[in-house]
Amino acid sequence: MKPSPYTATVLEDVAVECLRLFELHGDQSALADGTGPETCPLLDLVTGSAGSVAAADLAGAAIAATDRAAADGRATFAHVLLEELFEALSSADPSRLRGELVQVAAVAVQWVEVLDRREPRCRTCGCTEDLACLGGCGWAPQDGGGPVCTRCAGLEARHLSVGSASVEADPSVLVPGRGVL
Repeated sequence: MKPSPYTATVLEDVAVECLRLFELHGDQSALADGTGPETCPLLDLVTGSAGSVAAADLAGAAIAATDRAAADGRATFAHVLLEELFEALSSADPSRLRGELVQVAAVAVQWVEVLDRREPRCRTCGCTEDLACLGGCGWAPQDGGGPVCTRCAGLEARHLSVGSASVEADPSVLVPGRGVL
């Protein structure tokens, strides 16, 4: 499938919004996810009445719920994402909707980045602590380019020394657990 020609522009907008979010709120790494089988992420939005609720009312309720949760020190990514989503859903103007959707994407990207920081992945093959390379691997010393496992660090070093083709990720070589080096 060929990507849309607008992807780069959209991702650039998301990157700008991510920077704006960081400037506005600082590092959000400590923000909880607010998800899971036992959580009730919409509970703060419940008004006590049955029936349909307009998107604008949901947006207002989501904003209020996020503000309450933030004031109580219990704000989560779910709160923020729902607030942005309901704001987008309440937007009839295409220009405003686009801006709100960029904010939704930025919060989602930020959340994914936090998840990735919680569990490092090898930048080459994608292995993790729980899904190691076949035969085992560990973490190689950081070189500033992101985490790399010992197996891929060796492959990257050989690639640089002999000028061979790029190393492709091979999910078939990943096995549960770090294994023995």
